[in-house]
Amino acid sequence: MNRKIGIFLLLGFAASTAQADTLMTTREGTLRPGADAAQDKGSTVRFWSGSDRMARIDDRGKMISDLESGVTYLLNDQAKSCFAIPRQQIDAEGGTAGQVEVRETNETRQIGPWQAKVYELTAIMDGEPIEISVWVSEDVSVDVGGLRAYTASRLTPEMTWMLKMFDLGGYPVRQEVRMGPIRSWGELVAVEEKSAPAGTYDIPAGYSGCD
Repeated sequence: MNRKIGIFLLLGFAASTAQADTLMTTREGTLRPGADAAQDKGSTVRFWSGSDRMARIDDRGKMISDLESGVTYLLNDQAKSCFAIPRQQIDAEGGTAGQVEVRETNETRQIGPWQAKVYELTAIMDGEPIEISVWVSEDVSVDVGGLRAYTASRLTPEMTWMLKMFDLGGYPVRQEVRMGPIRSWGELVAVEEKSAPAGTYDIPAGYSGCD
């Protein structure tokens, strides 16, 4: 389930592909049953996007997506190992229903420097209901149309409900995902255009299992 939520957040916070690299810094966390939400400070995650690659980097490893081949690689830095997920396998992680219910709320909230409006979504993933709260802002300088097109290229009809996040009039600066007893969240901290460090989109030499 954690892999599914991780892929969901990869798509949800990915920057649209452009000529220059884009770095999006977020905070992410997962609450287990009985955990204190007030103590959940999350961890820093960096999302880099270039012309044909994307990378999600946290303190445990890296997730690289090759936009041309549609393959995503999960890297474990401690084990120096790699796991390749073809596009069709990512799609298979989705649910059995593409429909989603969207509820517009009257709530607004400041997320970092961005004023955001709150939407509630309900969908189905692997036969289970999944509840998503999305804070959407019109003030983020990201090409939402390009991001929507990229996301659509990676989804089967059963997961097209994810596209609703990009039809809400802005960019999702915070997401809370509730699936069964687990609640995961992600929040945008900063957006920058800068050149990615060398090797950002590459699998390091010596990692096994990347074929």
